[in-house]
Amino acid sequence: GVIRNKITVGHRRIVLYIVNLITSMAVALILMVAFFIVYLAVGIPLLGTFQMSLKTAAVYIAIILAVCFAFSGIFTMICMGSANKAAVAAACVLCAVLLLLAGVYLASLLQAPELYPGYSFNAGGEITDLQEAIPNPYYLSGAKREICQFFYDFLPGGQAVQCASAQVQNPLKLLVYSGITFFFTSFLGATIFQQKNIR
Repeated sequence: GVIRNKITVGHRRIVLYIVNLITSMAVALILMVAFFIVYLAVGIPLLGTFQMSLKTAAVYIAIILAVCFAFSGIFTMICMGSANKAAVAAACVLCAVLLLLAGVYLASLLQAPELYPGYSFNAGGEITDLQEAIPNPYYLSGAKREICQFFYDFLPGGQAVQCASAQVQNPLKLLVYSGITFFFTSFLGATIFQQKNIR
């Protein structure tokens, strides 16, 4: 009844939504910083310093922060659209898992080789000579590859996979896509919350 009481005493719904969104973003930022502190405290003594330049590391951190904010926008939209806490928690976890699985799946499609090396085996099972390369029937080309690449870049799960594997090709594009996801889900969530019947 907290939200209902706040509306009753005169708080505007859009302000409540924005405050909830900022809170979600702040928590995402705190968790990200906590992760980096632990990661660096354990990783540097065991594995050594960064293999990439500080500029590249800063770009990756910016992308990860943008992905965190995109997820915050999605989760706030889900959260403010329902009063059932258990359903909201389950929906947010399921959404995060599905987005990450979609990113992993798209990565596997895009990384499939165009050709497989062809080998010839003798009766004893030994490789005798290298044959002509065999085309991969699952290799994506043309429009299908462009569509998969778009969703791989656009979805927060795909961006997370790219950052985890350190294979970001176009960082600016990912930042723009995260911004689009954040603002679209925030606008949609605020619109839904404005029209929601709060009992």
